[in-house]
Amino acid sequence: IKFACEQVEEFKEMKGVHGVHMMAIEWEHMVPEIAERAKVLPRPVMD
Repeated sequence: IKFACEQVEEFKEMKGVHGVHMMAIEWEHMVPEIAERAKVLPRPVMD
């Protein structure tokens, strides 16, 4: 989980990256926790 969160943090700093697609094969129940820890929730409102 820590590694996934660190990766999301790195992606958030990359120019041109506007989101991530998270897949946790056989760990789907962990996706909300990863998203919360990586501070990608709540989702931003797009204009």
